[in-house]
Amino acid sequence: MANVDSITLNSKELRVDRDFIEKYKEQLNKYPNINTLYISDGLTLEQIDYLASNTNIKNIYMDYFPKLIIYNKLPDGMLYYSCNTTPIIIDKNITVTSTNLNRGEDIPLTIYDKSGKINDLNKASDYIKKYNTIDYISFDFGNHDNSVIYNHSIFDDADKIIVPKMDNPTKAIKYINTISKLVNNIDIVKIRIDNKDYDNLEEFRSIANNYRLDIYYGRTSVATLDEFLAMRDTLNYYKELILQNDLSSLERVIYAYDLIKSYKYQESTNKNDSRNIHSIVRDGKIVCVGYAEFLNELLKEVGIESYTISTSVPTDNGSVDHRRSIIAINDDKYNINGLYAFDTTWDSNKNRYMVKDKDGNELATNNPKEEETILREFETLSSYTYFGITPQDYSYYFPKERIPDIHNSNISFKNSDFYDNDYDFDYSEPINDEVLVEAIYNVRLAEGYSNEAAKKSIEDMELLNDIRRRIIKETNNNLRNEIEENKKR
Repeated sequence: MANVDSITLNSKELRVDRDFIEKYKEQLNKYPNINTLYISDGLTLEQIDYLASNTNIKNIYMDYFPKLIIYNKLPDGMLYYSCNTTPIIIDKNITVTSTNLNRGEDIPLTIYDKSGKINDLNKASDYIKKYNTIDYISFDFGNHDNSVIYNHSIFDDADKIIVPKMDNPTKAIKYINTISKLVNNIDIVKIRIDNKDYDNLEEFRSIANNYRLDIYYGRTSVATLDEFLAMRDTLNYYKELILQNDLSSLERVIYAYDLIKSYKYQESTNKNDSRNIHSIVRDGKIVCVGYAEFLNELLKEVGIESYTISTSVPTDNGSVDHRRSIIAINDDKYNINGLYAFDTTWDSNKNRYMVKDKDGNELATNNPKEEETILREFETLSSYTYFGITPQDYSYYFPKERIPDIHNSNISFKNSDFYDNDYDFDYSEPINDEVLVEAIYNVRLAEGYSNEAAKKSIEDMELLNDIRRRIIKETNNNLRNEIEENKKR
């Protein structure tokens, strides 16, 4: 927009830059219908203050502006500066939102008074108590003095402490203790950390004894201190089982696959519990999301890249959401290099039987019918039907499903030499049956099977896979016939 003359009386929004606002801001009160402003760069504090006081503009959307995104002026000349991707009400009169800010970025809000930035923690605390506007408080241990209070959002009440993501629990505890002395009604402490080992995480015990301590890890998981520690103990035990053996990449994937699929599928009363690793360890209940996330985490910790993918599985009544894994295998021992799909859920621990139905057909089932004759009971972990599915075979094993678009899903296998950020899920060399049998046999020995028990396990796997693959083939044939019939109509 070149000048103010191009604005009509009916205009409800403007898309301009900072220079336009500086040049024409005093004329904008002539256009009372304008309530939204899009700024291609940013605005100064004075410009925002002027617009809030002299126009009907209620919303300002700004591209990234390094110093100020959100401005709030409170009594006594105290100012709040902040950055946030979520709209925040400014003085109950104007909302300012950044349109180009990295998600998850914690940019501090600094408390100021008329004389400038408040570095005195007690003085800052007095403001917090007086105006009661801070929802949570956090320090930035990077480039700022520890005595300055920072926060990330402005809401109604300060009843929790949020600790920025950090690797030093000792600093976090010092910070929590300092804030808790200043704000009397704190009852919740939240900290975000990586799902990994910390030498001094037990130091949080004192915090857990005095507050409700929520430990955030992963994308949405929230655990208590004891739950997080128990999860780490379990993952470390599984890692030791795998890494104490001289296993190739493919063999490590098989071992991890066996460990995770040993959990029996069971939905928890609280659905999140069967999807989060810490509560799966605690209760033993797991569903598809849990299988995929648990497997991915374990593989990551033994040096294998793995990602969760979402899919929709067709059913008679529509479809159901489902999760699988895409895993990068780079194995010189077996000459396996590629991306493969894995469905730990469908291969998981179940009672499986080979039966003969009344027509003499040999089938595999979890629940034999009265009229069926049981010919063999398979080992509960013998299924590898959905292990290592190549991109070109994906639609065959998972008919009517959409093939994963890895590139558009922001999945990048950065640590594999033969992949780059643009690698797509389109072709990988198949893991042939001879290779799979040899690798599983080696893993069975590493798992503590005797030679005979390992051979019996392989026999079960081959027989079960043959039966299930025959059924998959029949399903695909029926699907092709259905398509042909539809074409004739």
